[in-house]
Amino acid sequence: MGSLMSNNDAPRIDAVLNGESDRALTGRVAHLPQVTQTSPLREFVEVLWKGRWVVLSVFTVSVFASVLYVFLKTPIYRGTATIEIDPNRTSSLGLGDLVAEKLSGKDSARLLTEVQILESNTVALHAISILDEKYHKKLTKDADIPLRDVSKLTPAQRDHFIGQIQSELKVAALPNTNLIEISYTARDAVYAADVVNAVLDAYVEHDFRSRYESANQVSEWLSKQMEDIKTRAEDAQQKLADFQQKNNIIGDEKDNIVTEKLRTINDQLTMAEADRIVKEARVKVAETGNPDLLASVVPTTTLNLLRTQQAQLQSDSAAMAAKFGPNYPKLKETKEQLAKVQVSIDAENRNVQTRIEDDFQASKRTEDMLRGEFEKQKSKAFELNQGASQFAILKHEVESTQDLYDTLQLKLKEAGVTAGLNSDVSVIDRAEVPMKPTAPRPVFSILLGMLLGVLGGVAGAFALESFDDTVNGTDETEALSRLPVLTAIPEFRYIKALRKLAMNGSSNGHGANYVETLISPKSLVAEGYRTLHNSIVFSSVDKPPRVLVFTSALPQEGKSTTCLNYATVLAQKGAKVLLVDADLRRPSLARRLAVTSSEGLGSLLLHQATTDLVFRPIEELPTLFFMPAGPVPTAPADALSSNRMKEILKLWSANYDHVIIDTPPILSVSDSLALAREADGVIMVIRAGRTPKRALLRSRDLLVRMQARIFGVVLNAVNVGVNGSYYNYSNSYGYGYSDGEDN
Repeated sequence: MGSLMSNNDAPRIDAVLNGESDRALTGRVAHLPQVTQTSPLREFVEVLWKGRWVVLSVFTVSVFASVLYVFLKTPIYRGTATIEIDPNRTSSLGLGDLVAEKLSGKDSARLLTEVQILESNTVALHAISILDEKYHKKLTKDADIPLRDVSKLTPAQRDHFIGQIQSELKVAALPNTNLIEISYTARDAVYAADVVNAVLDAYVEHDFRSRYESANQVSEWLSKQMEDIKTRAEDAQQKLADFQQKNNIIGDEKDNIVTEKLRTINDQLTMAEADRIVKEARVKVAETGNPDLLASVVPTTTLNLLRTQQAQLQSDSAAMAAKFGPNYPKLKETKEQLAKVQVSIDAENRNVQTRIEDDFQASKRTEDMLRGEFEKQKSKAFELNQGASQFAILKHEVESTQDLYDTLQLKLKEAGVTAGLNSDVSVIDRAEVPMKPTAPRPVFSILLGMLLGVLGGVAGAFALESFDDTVNGTDETEALSRLPVLTAIPEFRYIKALRKLAMNGSSNGHGANYVETLISPKSLVAEGYRTLHNSIVFSSVDKPPRVLVFTSALPQEGKSTTCLNYATVLAQKGAKVLLVDADLRRPSLARRLAVTSSEGLGSLLLHQATTDLVFRPIEELPTLFFMPAGPVPTAPADALSSNRMKEILKLWSANYDHVIIDTPPILSVSDSLALAREADGVIMVIRAGRTPKRALLRSRDLLVRMQARIFGVVLNAVNVGVNGSYYNYSNSYGYGYSDGEDN
């Protein structure tokens, strides 16, 4: 059939949609209908009703899928533990006020650092070694793989076991707290709890070991320094004894102001010397360049973050090298990032070393200053009482050296005991075996399925509506075409069944005459055709039309059925009716009326028969006459627009009360346009749910251009349950005849 319309027709249709063609229609239709505004709620309900099967199908599938998910989904359990990171706890490694450095940096950065450590490969591997005793078979099927000694694993094995732990491990810092939550999901509830506890134990042990090793290294270096202090103490005691023996001093020297001041300066010098020794120890630690020692002496958040990033990049680099080889592009990028991080770590180490060196130099200057004052005061003491002053100096030097040695010895012993105990990590809750699975949640899943089903169904209904370009209801037809809907013919399945019975010769004695208005005269279908008659009569009360042309936009829209039933209704009222099958290309009325003549309208147009060539196909309707299509002329359109056809129409109009002409579809062929212009009126037949909107507008425009008088539209095959058809009112209020039986 080709395209229904060209691009040149688009402005025309747009004008119709905007109501700009009312003047063109004036005088060509019996009346222009008032277009009523439909409420949005009603339109919403109409769309849902039209797509009710889509809504119901989507809802059913969604609920079924959610129920199936609940029953088939393997339960998943989550083990959860909570720890607290308190940055305000001391990290002095047991050295008290001498090395009383607090952790620096913001709490959020510290928590982020600890989260990264918990997710690190080191902690994961240690957790695997802890789980090995109980879950060796679950972790690996090979009994020879040494999970307890992870250092013997190959890179591929390390990546595999690390992935087993890290794939379902979730570590998150709780907002506005110092708490970190560790969780692990698994199908086995006991295993989920054990993995979390293993990770927790591995992390705590890692933290303890890091602190303890750092404290031991500092303690070992200070122990070596104390050997010198011990030697000095012994030398001081020997000098005191020699001085007493040489100067015959027995007991204590006589007190005086110079000696007392000398003692005070000596005390300050001792404290400055102790401070210088500790800071010198820190300088020695810094000179080693060991990041762990630097972090223990002067911990910084920046250095911790850089070390964590370095560890992650090293792990990624080893994994990619083992998996893809040394020439993998991503590996080169990772190595470049690792080099940049190393540069940043070196820079930060240098900054820390610089600060430690500055502190040491300041302490040393203080010590030198006090030592100079001490020497000056000592000279004065010698001047006053060389013997007594010298005795006091030697005695106090012995006592101060001994006190310094005892103090440092006590602090070092405390450091060895409390180095690992003085941690800022505390376990709040260990993981317990979960009693209920986290997934699936039956009630939530089913409710979610129902909600998604409703939303999906509604979306599907509106999507279906958006793709539906056909005419459906009476209101929509009138609003679109600006033509009155003369009647709406419902479609019932029992009518089709009666047609089949009638075609088999068993339809209540009607034989082959399977006409709806005869089969079920009290049905809504018959009432629809009687409504059509009343609409036509009342639209032209002054001059009722005698010659009516029935046409449609496309084939299979019920045009021939409408002609046959309308002619039957007229004949039932006693009018003399001529039904003409002017569809010369695809005639159908002769077959439905069981007329087998080879002559008809084509014979008249070809002057091969007289005008009295008519049939009476229905015995019950003696006033109904039928003119079949007959032979097809060479040019059907020219034959129907010829003067011969005009003469035949005038003759029929004079001999019959009504002439009903069935013509071909307008958009298929142009045969019906000439007849439409010569007739008293034109009835357009469209099929609900099948006729495209643009096809309706295009066919109407063609009739308007031919100056045909359009009485209106017959909306055929309407589903009585669809909103928008005025049959809803009769159904809702129970008004009308029975659909299946005659009363």
